[in-house]
Amino acid sequence: MKTIIQRKIDQGILPRLNDEMIDALAEINLEEGYSNFSTKALKKILPHLREGLPPYEAFVKAGYNPTQRAGKQGGEELMKIAPLAPNELRNPIVQQMLSETFRVVNAIVKAYGKPDMIRVEMARELKRPKTKREEARNKAIQKRKEREEHAEFLTIYLGHTIEPNNPEVRKYELWLEMGCEDTTLDNLDLFLKNGRIIDSKKYQLWLECNRISPYSGQPISLTKLFSPEIEIEHILPYSKTMNNEFTNLCLCETSINREKGNRLPYEFFASKGTNELELFKKRVATLSNEAKKKRFLADEIPEDFLNSQIVNTSYAARELHARLEMLLPPVPDGDTKRLRVQVVNGQATATLRRLWGLNSILSKGDIDTKNRGDHRHHAIDAITIACTTPSLLHTLTTYSKFNELNKLTNDHIEAPWKGFLTNSSEAINKIIVSYRNQKRLVGKKPNKINVKNLEKHPSGYIKQSTITIRGALHEETSYGLVSQNGEEIFVTRWPLEKFTKENQLDKVLDDKVREVLRERVARFGGDIKKAFAENPEDPIYMYSLNGVKVPIKRVRVKNPSENLVEVRPKVFVESGNNYCIAIYRDRETGKSEFDTITFWDAIRKTLRNESLFSTSKNGKPILFTLQQKDIVVRYENHPDEINWNDIEYIRNNLYRVRKFDIKGIIYLDYLYAAEIDDKQDRNRLFISPVPNTLKCVKVEIDLLGNIIKKEGI
Repeated sequence: MKTIIQRKIDQGILPRLNDEMIDALAEINLEEGYSNFSTKALKKILPHLREGLPPYEAFVKAGYNPTQRAGKQGGEELMKIAPLAPNELRNPIVQQMLSETFRVVNAIVKAYGKPDMIRVEMARELKRPKTKREEARNKAIQKRKEREEHAEFLTIYLGHTIEPNNPEVRKYELWLEMGCEDTTLDNLDLFLKNGRIIDSKKYQLWLECNRISPYSGQPISLTKLFSPEIEIEHILPYSKTMNNEFTNLCLCETSINREKGNRLPYEFFASKGTNELELFKKRVATLSNEAKKKRFLADEIPEDFLNSQIVNTSYAARELHARLEMLLPPVPDGDTKRLRVQVVNGQATATLRRLWGLNSILSKGDIDTKNRGDHRHHAIDAITIACTTPSLLHTLTTYSKFNELNKLTNDHIEAPWKGFLTNSSEAINKIIVSYRNQKRLVGKKPNKINVKNLEKHPSGYIKQSTITIRGALHEETSYGLVSQNGEEIFVTRWPLEKFTKENQLDKVLDDKVREVLRERVARFGGDIKKAFAENPEDPIYMYSLNGVKVPIKRVRVKNPSENLVEVRPKVFVESGNNYCIAIYRDRETGKSEFDTITFWDAIRKTLRNESLFSTSKNGKPILFTLQQKDIVVRYENHPDEINWNDIEYIRNNLYRVRKFDIKGIIYLDYLYAAEIDDKQDRNRLFISPVPNTLKCVKVEIDLLGNIIKKEGI
């Protein structure tokens, strides 16, 4: 922060400040929940808001055109929305959300022309009753009072003034959360002097997960807890949620966290196969925190979580509305201008969806339950939003103000037209859901590097770009190369806690160490978990040549894999998962062959501008390539039997690639499994043991749900 302030001073944006003033300015933390409008702007906007105008109409009335805020000339009508530049917005999640929205809008405009009006749902509450507002206010007052009491106590105990917003107060709150109320003041003193928030979080998470890693099932000793081997991990990826709350944190082995990357826990273990996924589910079932259980087992970011964490921001709303108005700017309407981009309240959408019976389309007639397992529920929301007029919104707001939303019935709000529910159901049943599959291997990331030479670089920075790899280049574990009995062997070191089965001891490189470990396991009746648990009173050791006891905590294990690459002198890694498989097929005989390529080799070839696969193999031309999450349409005998105009047939035969291996075995999951109630059908899985049995056509589903056949590389 100090660096930023100094740069603003050097650029003349801020006045000259002394070091003491800069330090004071850098430490200021503004309270959340306030607008970023100036007093002058608010004086112009508030009168229109008090008249009941929606925020965006109030902005326009006050002379603040959102289109101009987005960097375009007011009223300039565009034929499509320009894509966002890399890092254009302050929030990467908002940038991702808006980029996807603009892609869909542009696709609709290209296919059907410009709409007359756009309505956008924002996840905001309707006007809350007075009792709810008072309840929220009382909670804030109680929290402030607690912090003042904590500050008063710490001031007396520590002998110097502690303010309520002092970091020591936060430390004290963390100490109380850890269940340490009975701890002596001496321990409190030690905690306040030596405690670190990151470590206190680690300790609390350690207690919460019963000292067992939810990812590996291995015990986490107290010594290991505060080592680099264990780190705090976000259950729902931070890059997708921007959520750093305690309820989204857990403990994880550093190596597993690197391998997991940006995936959800469920997605990560599903990629490892059914057995690993079931073991993970059993570990999660032992957790006491129900909220974390749900997040661990979520197969996508929960929509209600996204609404509360991302969409409900004035920043996202302003950017979205401003750019949509470039496409549909306001038009003259008498003495005023009619807005063609309107904002609909999220709570209003939920109420109308229930009143009009739209929930029943995907929930077997249940009008009160929204089926989030079927992705077509987004289309039902879109229908509802399109039919939510300002007058309807006004009616709902009035009922909400008096806490009477639950009293609304169809008698109060009729369906938009006769046959509305039937028409909506027919439209929903024709939808084929589009899934985005990011396939770019290598990208470029723009960077700004701050510089001090303002005469040469008046902006205070220079721009550079770096190459970014879209995924894990190789496995996290590194190996060394040793010689044993004239044979070269790849080895790495395992902590004893990593051993879960007795037969894993066969991998131990050193014969004497292996024998000591086997004797230890035998002494504990074959219970390897208890045998290798850390116990200072009964350590694991062996004798050196000099007769000295040498403790055993980590041992060298062999890796029989031959698929290792040298990343630096004498350091090797496994080249990672298979990235892609190519299917070659003789069109006359139907016989097939295949080739696979690892992520490592795919990156290497891409950087050299080489093709990943040859166009033919042994005279057989390439049919297509497949990667994880690619989509195919299966057929029984011949591709000509596929009726591309039969939406129901296509939906019943759409599969997604789960994984494949170097032997050419391909695993396909039914694409719409989440929409099926029958458990057997939901778990529908097709396995192609050899390329000849893979009878499918590779397809792509565009943004509007159109099926596009794909062939070749």
